[in-house]
Amino acid sequence: MSERKWNNLGQLIQPTETKTFFSDYWEIQPLHVPHEDPAYFRNLFQLTDMDKLLQLGNRTFAAEDPTRSKVVRCHPTHRLFDPRRNSEHARTLSDLYRHGHTILIDDIHTQWPAIAELTNELARELGHGVGANLYLTPKQSQGFGIHYDTHDVFILQIEGHKEWRIYDIEVSLPLPEMQSKKGNLDPNSIGEPKQKLTLNAGDVLYIPRGHAHAARTTNSHSLHLTVGVHVVCWVDLLKAAISQVALHDVRLRRALPIDYFESRSVRNDEAIQRQLMRYLALVSASANVSEVNRLLADSPLLFLSQQNANRFGAIEALDTVGEETVVTRSPLLQCHVVEEGEKVTFVFPAGEIRGPLKIAAACHFIASTQRFTVGELPGVLSPAAKTVLVKRFIREGILHIAPASIDLVDP
Repeated sequence: MSERKWNNLGQLIQPTETKTFFSDYWEIQPLHVPHEDPAYFRNLFQLTDMDKLLQLGNRTFAAEDPTRSKVVRCHPTHRLFDPRRNSEHARTLSDLYRHGHTILIDDIHTQWPAIAELTNELARELGHGVGANLYLTPKQSQGFGIHYDTHDVFILQIEGHKEWRIYDIEVSLPLPEMQSKKGNLDPNSIGEPKQKLTLNAGDVLYIPRGHAHAARTTNSHSLHLTVGVHVVCWVDLLKAAISQVALHDVRLRRALPIDYFESRSVRNDEAIQRQLMRYLALVSASANVSEVNRLLADSPLLFLSQQNANRFGAIEALDTVGEETVVTRSPLLQCHVVEEGEKVTFVFPAGEIRGPLKIAAACHFIASTQRFTVGELPGVLSPAAKTVLVKRFIREGILHIAPASIDLVDP
């Protein structure tokens, strides 16, 4: 039997139709999808992979970024550990797990290739940033109390089972700054759950942002993956529109009055309101949608799921690249091409590739094509120049040399 792959949302939520999901559930209500197959997600991650992951040290974030340095959190104590820095920590983690603590691997999509592939594909399909955390909970335990998230989540039950409770309390589509603290909702004041269900291995549960929930194990451990969809909202588009207009209109870049934050008796709120309305009208009349979208495409949310795989192996293979070489483009959610004068810029999550206008046709082709040979690049470039350009994209992790043969059909 061939290894199962998840190439789209439909394969995660089948037999629910994707069209039905977006019309009846997306941002509206939870959806439970039982698959009746304990091995449904087995090739994503297994319990036996946990020790390997904790010792792997496959960090993709800069070492100087302390907010990304933690690997494992245990709840409810919220103690932080990195078992790769001290072997004693690994034993401590196992002791804490044995005594009922949940182990949480943050941002596992940056560390585990199969999960990175899943989040990349979902990000490309949904058009929003996608990340993933892994939770391992021992039997008869609970990691978090009742809470809601500010991002939509898909719960993929990998092993064991877990009981979930979803409550009537709801914050309609909360923004990130409206985040509830994990477990800060009083169970005595919110009543009984409106929905109780058990996720068995292979099942999926979708919970829209803002829906209060909690989960605990009973007579089995639970290993599940939480895939978070961090949406870009209309308010983000409006913010980008204001920024875009401010780039061209100095009036929006001027400082507020020196006494603006003094007492209300000093500030003339009516005058401020009139000025605010004038500036909003200016944005409405002057915003350029193409430029606004370009600004919005650089949102950090959209880059959550990006990962450059096998960069060193690709560099070693550069000498083999020629006209007949087949390459594939990484499943990046955002990559776009900007033409300005005699220059062209290929924008991708990790940076930019700039060059003369003569490479524009090739850049547009790369941005819109998933698989091609080097010789298929359009435009005026010579075969040698096409090869040089493709090698640059390979070094940057945007393109990958395709294996000699790929079995695309599930037998």
